[in-house]
Amino acid sequence: MANEIPTIYIVTDIKTVPHDGGYAVGVNTTQHHSRNGAEERYHTALAEAARSDQYPIYSAIMMTNEGFVIASQSYTHEVQPQPEPENEGE
Repeated sequence: MANEIPTIYIVTDIKTVPHDGGYAVGVNTTQHHSRNGAEERYHTALAEAARSDQYPIYSAIMMTNEGFVIASQSYTHEVQPQPEPENEGE
């Protein structure tokens, strides 16, 4: 009898960040052996994405090692430009 390969749950959060005049993405991925653990991490990432205006786009994806996407959601925020420092000599 062959060993059954267990389902591994994967949660990835994707943060779009300004980079060299354009944009890049930062990716953080975690593995979970239980669906509940993956759900917790997924919803924690979404809570951070909902309240963070640091990133123009912040997404989270929960899937399995078989490639089945369980859930995904994305938040888009208008990032405010940083004000230019005022020159005290003017």
